[in-house]
Amino acid sequence: MDDLISIIIPVYNVSKYLPNCLDSIINQTYQNIEIIIINDGSTDNSLDICNEYKKKDKRIIVLEQKNCGLSETRNRGIRNAKGKYIGFIDSDDVISPYMFEYLYKALIENDSDISICSCDYFYENPNFDDEYKVINMNSIDGLKELMIDRKITNHAVDKLYRKELFNDIKFPIGKKFEDICIMYKLFSKCNNISFVDCKLYGYYQRVGSITGQYNIDSTIDFINAINNRYEDILKSNINLSPYLELNRVNSILRYFLDIVKYERLDIFKSQELKDILNSEIKFGKKIFSKEVRSINSTKRNIIIRLLFINKYLFYYIMHYYSKIYGSI
Repeated sequence: MDDLISIIIPVYNVSKYLPNCLDSIINQTYQNIEIIIINDGSTDNSLDICNEYKKKDKRIIVLEQKNCGLSETRNRGIRNAKGKYIGFIDSDDVISPYMFEYLYKALIENDSDISICSCDYFYENPNFDDEYKVINMNSIDGLKELMIDRKITNHAVDKLYRKELFNDIKFPIGKKFEDICIMYKLFSKCNNISFVDCKLYGYYQRVGSITGQYNIDSTIDFINAINNRYEDILKSNINLSPYLELNRVNSILRYFLDIVKYERLDIFKSQELKDILNSEIKFGKKIFSKEVRSINSTKRNIIIRLLFINKYLFYYIMHYYSKIYGSI
């Protein structure tokens, strides 16, 4: 088997990082790929770089558009994809040369609908693994892992998908945290899911990236995405309790920890968000049951308790902790 894989790369003002990203893709050991680059209205020389690479590699397709945002750009890539399988890469990241070989192998050998790898979150140079080790699961177990959010995350970019999964699922337009909005829906449609337990995706940590932009609007988008997912799954016939409650609590905690990381105390102090944040903390206390705590790590349970006591105390203690130990 040598099926075509469509790799979709949205590009917006990433000229500094784009060559490393494209080099890592064209040098994949799995060669039967089409590389769909969509320039989303870049104002730097990103488009020139895309066109230069197009001259070097006939597998590259370059599309242009006015700035539409990440979701619509990915949706356009899906519409234009000719491959049986689809992968997404962010244009400031890099991937292991084995990434799509391993993900495709896992899909074919196990008749899976989605295959997944781990990420290396790097600041300078990624540290990839090369051992091929696969864990297979059904849709329910995959959703549980997605709710635990340790090995398997909501990232769109560390996965390979059967294209037909997107027939009736689209990335939501104009919203951040678009991955959270659709990943559980994709998992729900799967019969089999394969997890390749090694780091194959290099997730570059830069403050200027989308994930580094924490403000009032993005906080509201995040909370709405988490709440909508919680309500959708709760209404379905899928029994994920207490994993669903675990995810609701841990997702809010993770976002608050990122606010600490990027030193955005103003978000906590925002009058616009005061009732929303207090409501989330109140609800978190309500669902933070003994059963939920038993799945979570002891360290995370302690930090959650601190958040429930007082969000300002949480901020200052976690900020102090990060300054001493370098991370949270």
